[in-house]
Amino acid sequence: MTFKPANKDEQLNLLTAIRKKLLAEIVNRPNLLMQIVHIEPLGVKEAIGDPAPYKDFALQRGEERLTEATIIGFKGQAFTSYPCRWRGTLDEALNLSLDSEKNRAIFVATANALGRLLNLCDRTIHCKDQGPDKCGREMAEYIASQFGSEINIGIVGYQPAIVKHMVNFFGNDRVFVTDLNPDNIGNEVFGVKILNGSSCLVELAKKLSDRPYNGFYFNQRHIKRNIGRFQRIRRKTLHIRYNCSSATQNSWHRKAMFRSNIIV
Repeated sequence: MTFKPANKDEQLNLLTAIRKKLLAEIVNRPNLLMQIVHIEPLGVKEAIGDPAPYKDFALQRGEERLTEATIIGFKGQAFTSYPCRWRGTLDEALNLSLDSEKNRAIFVATANALGRLLNLCDRTIHCKDQGPDKCGREMAEYIASQFGSEINIGIVGYQPAIVKHMVNFFGNDRVFVTDLNPDNIGNEVFGVKILNGSSCLVELAKKLSDRPYNGFYFNQRHIKRNIGRFQRIRRKTLHIRYNCSSATQNSWHRKAMFRSNIIV
């Protein structure tokens, strides 16, 4: 299943701004533009390994795929519905037309790899094996340590490891999950029923907005569509960024080039 952003122009404007920033970063390193970029599609094992006991990550179900870029040994990844193989110079990759999803995946993966090469970020590939579980646990631990356990958590976009550990720390009566995938909506996971992200999101935001510290985790495929609604509704917000067009490796609070998941 493919989830499209609500506002394509907004997405293109963001990617264009990122391109401008990266080109500015390497303006004094023109030889870097001639380095070769290798793009490869990743299978499930390569992308996420074996994140047991979880079996319902979107990568595992085939709803999402990862494309990986390598620039002189530095790697970056991007989610896409159109994985492909590609080879070209960094100059060519950064100046691709962004009208197609294929090209956007090449660009984002390349930008992540370049960000790692330039030391702008240090978590540019998806966590594997027990990494997602560790990530979810550390996120819940951090929020609990900063704000206590008497808060409500709204999770926009189902991510099993994060839901599990939020429930463990805060209780299933304080965790609310929405999703856009019809196969997920209505299911009960870790004692929490997954709500319809299209029809329940505003109601959820209003329900939680009377508390000063409520957390919202936005999954990358939902953020563009929904974050504006939350910004209009909520006056008091907790901002914690959770990494990357590819998720984090090892430590969720470390830097990533693109923070496409967010708690607000």
